Amino acid sequence: MFAPNSWSLLLLLHLVANLQICTAVTPLDPNSTRPGCSCYQATKKDAAVFLNHQFFDFRGLSNETFAANLTPPALINSSQHEGIEPVTSPFFGRGLFGDYFAPASWNRSASPGSPVPMVNSQQNIYLTRDTSESPVHLTLRTNRLSEFQSASDLETTELGYLHASIRIRARVAGPPGACAGMFTYYSDEQESDIEILTRDDHSIMRATNQPGADPQGKVIPEASTQVVISAPGSESNGSWTDWNEYRLDWLPGRSEWFVNGVSKLNKTYGVPTEASNFQLKMWSAGGAWTGNMSVGSLATLDIEWIDMLYNTTHDAPGGSCKGVCTVEKIASNPVPQVAGSNNDPNGMFRDADGLYHLYYQYNPTDIVAGNQHWGHATSRDLYHWENQPIAIFPGAEGEGIFSGSSVIDVNNTSGFFPNQTNGVVALYTLNTAKEETQEIAYSRDGGYTFTKYANNPVISINSTQFRDPKVIWYPATQQWVMVIAYAQEFVIGIYTSPNLITWTHASNFSHHGLLGLQYECPNLVQIPMLSNISIENPLDPSNFASTDMYVMQISINPGAPLGGSISQSFPGTFNGTHFTPVDQATRLNDFGKDNYAGQFFYGIPPTSPQISIAWASNWQYAQVVPTGPLENFRSAMTLPRYNVLANTTRGDYTLVSIPYDLSPLYTTTSALATSTSLANSSLLCDYSSTVPSGALTFNMTVSSIPLANTTGTANFTFMSSVTGESIRGGFYLGGDTPFFINRGNIRGFDNPFFTDKFSTNNLINTDTQTFRVQVVIDRSILEVFLDNGLRSATTTFFAEGELDTLIISSAGLNPGVQVSADVYGLKSAWAAEESTNGTVRDEPQYERDRSASPRPMKRDDSYRGGRNRSASPNGRMDSRGPAPDRGGDDRAEARNPGSNLFVTGIHPRLNEADVTRLFEKYGDVEGCSIMKDPHTQESRGFGFVKMVTAEQADAAKEGLQGGAAQEPRRLANISVLPSETTSVGPLVEDAMEAMTAMMIVAVEAMEVGTVVVLVVMMTLTALLATKTAAMEVDAAMTMDPEASTVMPPAVTIATAAAEMIDVAALITIAAMADAMADGTADVTVDVVMVGMLLLREIRTAEVKATRTATIGTLVVEVRSANRLRYGALLEIMRTPAAKHQNQLNFA
Repeated sequence: MFAPNSWSLLLLLHLVANLQICTAVTPLDPNSTRPGCSCYQATKKDAAVFLNHQFFDFRGLSNETFAANLTPPALINSSQHEGIEPVTSPFFGRGLFGDYFAPASWNRSASPGSPVPMVNSQQNIYLTRDTSESPVHLTLRTNRLSEFQSASDLETTELGYLHASIRIRARVAGPPGACAGMFTYYSDEQESDIEILTRDDHSIMRATNQPGADPQGKVIPEASTQVVISAPGSESNGSWTDWNEYRLDWLPGRSEWFVNGVSKLNKTYGVPTEASNFQLKMWSAGGAWTGNMSVGSLATLDIEWIDMLYNTTHDAPGGSCKGVCTVEKIASNPVPQVAGSNNDPNGMFRDADGLYHLYYQYNPTDIVAGNQHWGHATSRDLYHWENQPIAIFPGAEGEGIFSGSSVIDVNNTSGFFPNQTNGVVALYTLNTAKEETQEIAYSRDGGYTFTKYANNPVISINSTQFRDPKVIWYPATQQWVMVIAYAQEFVIGIYTSPNLITWTHASNFSHHGLLGLQYECPNLVQIPMLSNISIENPLDPSNFASTDMYVMQISINPGAPLGGSISQSFPGTFNGTHFTPVDQATRLNDFGKDNYAGQFFYGIPPTSPQISIAWASNWQYAQVVPTGPLENFRSAMTLPRYNVLANTTRGDYTLVSIPYDLSPLYTTTSALATSTSLANSSLLCDYSSTVPSGALTFNMTVSSIPLANTTGTANFTFMSSVTGESIRGGFYLGGDTPFFINRGNIRGFDNPFFTDKFSTNNLINTDTQTFRVQVVIDRSILEVFLDNGLRSATTTFFAEGELDTLIISSAGLNPGVQVSADVYGLKSAWAAEESTNGTVRDEPQYERDRSASPRPMKRDDSYRGGRNRSASPNGRMDSRGPAPDRGGDDRAEARNPGSNLFVTGIHPRLNEADVTRLFEKYGDVEGCSIMKDPHTQESRGFGFVKMVTAEQADAAKEGLQGGAAQEPRRLANISVLPSETTSVGPLVEDAMEAMTAMMIVAVEAMEVGTVVVLVVMMTLTALLATKTAAMEVDAAMTMDPEASTVMPPAVTIATAAAEMIDVAALITIAAMADAMADGTADVTVDVVMVGMLLLREIRTAEVKATRTATIGTLVVEVRSANRLRYGALLEIMRTPAAKHQNQLNFA
């Protein structure tokens, strides 16, 4: 709610005939998606499109990160102990991978078709690498003991895959008798397989759709086919002992198999139709299908990555695709940084070929900081980035690779590069619980892979608060210079070195500026200084008065004036050992709250504007922002910025920062919208369908500003036409000319430290009598630059709906003041990468001998007719089951004893306690779990209930389904709904009646402010009523699908609410028309926003019924809601209506 007060009048929009509208037309390119693709395809040539994507890359996982080491675990030699071992690495128990896959433990007795008993062990699934220099891979192992076969089984933890394209990069090794498999599995007759039998020729792969035999055991020839493996990029035969890419496409009515990108086989036989799970196995049963391994031998399935495109049972049928991302290149670009958490930029440099390298603090295993690595990305233009493999890894558990810098050792001062001039040396802090030391690592391939120096550390002072080295080259002394933070002593140490290895302490820069809790991430950079702050082009070298100035930059956390973390700069001089600031003033880099730990690129000539990038977040809330649970990542970087020094008219040295050239991102060569006559006027730009990325930039210039008696405002608003959220900014031309930003009307993130209003003073330039603002907005970051970068602000926001409308306005300006603006849409800098390396987001359990799954078919492990031809290695009678155990407990419970119930149709309003109470009517409930979306945590509408006994489970099925189970499976499909509903209808109706009476008075008086308040109140109440009614109708219909009528009160409420929305919209329009006709009343931007929202609500609802509503003297006749579109609203805005016209007819 809001009231018409001074704050709501900050953005005055004079809705008169010269209102300008932005209506550029740019078609939506489905392959240039908004950030966060809505659909995915395997390659651009594939017609199949999927709604979900998950990519697991094991190559970037470092030694010691997830386990004590990457040595294969010892083999188990006793079946009595196998199955109770813990997982081999925490990687399988938590985080992004552990949330989706888990090792399974179960065993199966010998049988005629499977003469060797088999026991699956979590000990057979582990992370390892070939050599210390090789990438990490996942291994599944099977080995033959004298009394049994030890095997491995890795399965998805949730049910629900419904059609998929699944790829793995894998190799197989071992003697004859083993089977490596990748399966989709629902039942013995609902399964697709890729299998490699080690008894086959090395060039053969088996492609199978089940069943492989008829009920009499006769082989079905079309079920399983031998496929020849082709070598990558060659027509010659390959070998399964080499790394190959295997892909299985399970599509409606068709299955297709690929090897190394080449289609090998299509089948229409036996294509699964039921939602399934995904399994990886390495096994043997000694039967005809696998063969028998020799005692003492072992075989392995090694996997570098898993790429999964899929639909699920909870996806909306025919879900819409705003943009389709192609993932075919994700394998050739080994990038595990598809999710996780990042913070400080590190090691930034530009090489001799003009390629920019950005390293950054990165946690690949969680969405909060910790387990710090150096992530890596490269770019030619600082906007289009290509993710690279992780550059530097921790070396042992508990270590973290903290912030630092990189340099190019052109002269080989380090001795690491005897035959090259492009050797890169990274200097970073190694953090442990006992100490922070400074280490170096060198790269001979241009900064892509690093070798740690054998005699690290190069600096150690026995301190836990000594970090973040930034190194530059000082030509005058031919020395390397390091600045580093003694964090909680508020000291920046200055060290020198001739070779990057031996360092000598030279001086300290201490207790300057804001201290906060600690100093961090210092920078020292030589920087040009402008001759005149009034120049039009601050980047033109001809305008530089000096190039021998330096800037010392220090970040503090916490302790910022607005709370949390911030960076500050100190201009001064440097002589190679000592830094001297020009004064004792504190200069903050940003008047927002989300700019921290910025770093300058090494390799930029000191006579050129220096280029920086910072971390766009704040430690007060960086660990909890909603992109974590919603999209599996947290944090981003600021725009790249040019930086120079300027001496303002009051002698105040200022770091000037402006965006690096944005023109490569413009969606069109001409402006999306432009105007030179915005004085006391407005520009409205709806870019919802013209800028697919949702990113925008605009420039606004206010000129000819008088130097005395100045009045007026110049403002902007970005808003969502769907949710009504907005982020605003504006400039007051009077007083001390403050500029403000307000993110308080964004509702996607609520945190007490996420403060919403920021401001700065920005004196008008008396030489030019001009004020300028440049604004760049992305989907969650707003960056503002005032007067060519004299002041700047970085503000993150997390909206529930996409911002898609821009309003630029000015009001109350002095006569003669001119206002102009131009607006440009920006392409997604990641559009191309999203199809390969972009952020991605993203089900258990069974047998036959086979390809029959090696799982037991019965609780007592007795044989029930397993097959010895192709079938999945599962073998359970039940086709679904509980998620695999994450721990090492006895796996007897992994087999369904007949008391597990698969429950669907769970109403979203029910929680696990509600469902438990429902089932307790039929017996004791041992456990209940409702499956939730991993990102939104919303109920998926299905889950599991485990009763204590099978008899209780049968009773629950009987009671809830109204009859005996029609399937032989224990996991029954039971619909569970709320047992009762609660109506708030009377309360809503009372509120609507009271506000209608108030509205009559307001309309008769035509008081615009009161109308605005009441319209908003009516709209919110009506929307609440509509939602309430919809929920009650849905509940009633679901509880009795055959009912001919639904709850009459709900229908009444819904109808009344819809009518109220119609009326509120028309009253708003009438009020605005009357005010404009009078010519004296101003209408706030809030009225426009309300009007647009209401009209869009009507348009969406497509109310076709004719309604007539009479309120006092206002008679509104709505023949068709379709006619109330933006065109009608804009027409009213442009054309003054007759004064006191209280009746509008759209006939």
